[in-house]
Amino acid sequence: MSAVREAWTDERLDDFRGSVDAGFAQMHEDHADFRAELKVQGSEFREEMKGLGSELREEMRAQGAELREEMRAVSAELRQETRDLRGEMHAGFERMERRFDWLTRTIVVALIGLVITHFV
Repeated sequence: MSAVREAWTDERLDDFRGSVDAGFAQMHEDHADFRAELKVQGSEFREEMKGLGSELREEMRAQGAELREEMRAVSAELRQETRDLRGEMHAGFERMERRFDWLTRTIVVALIGLVITHFV
């Protein structure tokens, strides 16, 4: 009985060894296929990212140019408004100077009138 059992166990172990070896061979083949697929997909992903990066850089350049143009327009508008404001301030100062000149002349004439009426 023990001889039959040993022969049966050895055969079963050999069968099991064969199935394990086949399983590992299949696993190695699947792993190699997976690595090859990852390599291809990684390459495709890198190319796609390069394309997206290029598109993004181009879009940023375009938006940067638009932003610079808009900033130039705003800057020109501010310069013009500053010039206008300076002109208005100068005109206001000139009006004030004329009024002070008129006031000074009026005071001088009044003083001359007082002096003349006082001494005459």
